[in-house]
Formats: sequence, structure tokens, C-alpha cells
Amino acid sequence: MKTIIHATRQLLLLTSMGFFASPFLTAEIVTNYQSPEKFTDFKVTSITKKSTQRIFDREIKRNRVLQLIGGEGRTLELNFTDIDMAGYIDPFVGRFPSNSIRIIKSTFPPRLEFTYALKNAEGTSIAMGEVNLSDIGLSTKNSLRGYRQTNSFSFELELIENWAIKTFSGNEETEEQS
Repeated sequence: MKTIIHATRQLLLLTSMGFFASPFLTAEIVTNYQSPEKFTDFKVTSITKKSTQRIFDREIKRNRVLQLIGGEGRTLELNFTDIDMAGYIDPFVGRFPSNSIRIIKSTFPPRLEFTYALKNAEGTSIAMGEVNLSDIGLSTKNSLRGYRQTNSFSFELELIENWAIKTFSGNEETEEQS
């Protein structure tokens, strides 16, 4: 299984760098947020919650792993019911509340709760389910790629990418017959 995930990541890395890339081979990503004002911890420091949602939405929709996993002509719908970002915001670190920083500790792992539906071009559901993800091994990870370490959602994106690879790679139920 690790070999499949490693090979999938290599292919996705090559594709994200422009090799084998085609806009026709990717899925459309649709995101919805159910009562985001009630999410446990969904705010990037020094910007509004609405801006945080807009940036997270953009990062999810342009995520090559999710686009490629979904497949050509398909739609992957993600309906978030709760988001708890990795770490916590420490308002006492900066001089002003707008200078607060997010402290990353393993005692505050990222957590995502959502439902998903993968639909074919006709709108028929191929796969669906309810997902509760958490990464309690946060402090032991060295897997974040350099370009992602500057992303405010790097831990959350890695969590959802790993879920998508495990859920959809090689899953016979998500492969349609031509």
C-alpha cells in the first residue's frame, strides 16, 4: 500500500510541475461550509474568518492531488461541517492581537469533519461518505514539502490529500467502465 501511495505522489508531483498536465484530466472541486461560524478553530492570524474561508476554499479547489484523484469529467463535493486547524492562536505572543501567531504542537492536531460525494459527468454519485480526520502524529512529521511550509493550511491540506489518496487510489468502486 505504501508503494502505491508513494508512486501516486510521484505522479502527482510530476503532474503539478507541468508534466502530463491537462485541464481535461482533472475533477471539478466543489466546497461547501455548514455553519462555518461554529467551526472549532478556523482562522488564520491577522485576517478575518471570511478571508480565511476564502483562502482555504481557493487552496482546496486548486489542489492538484484532489483534482487528479477525482478524475476526468467528475465532480468532488466536499461539505465541511467542522474544521480545527493545527495548533492554536496565541494572542499574547505579538505586541498587538493582529500580530498573534499560531503555535503548532502535537497536543493541538488538525481535525477535519466533512461529507463527500464523487460524481461522474452525468451527476451520478460514484462514492460518498462521512469523514472525520485527525493527525495526532503531528509533531513527528517531516513530510511537508518546502513550498507548502509557508502555506497557512499545510497541515490540513496534507491531511485531506492523504485521505484522498487512500480513499480513491486503486479503489475499484471509483473507476468507471468505458
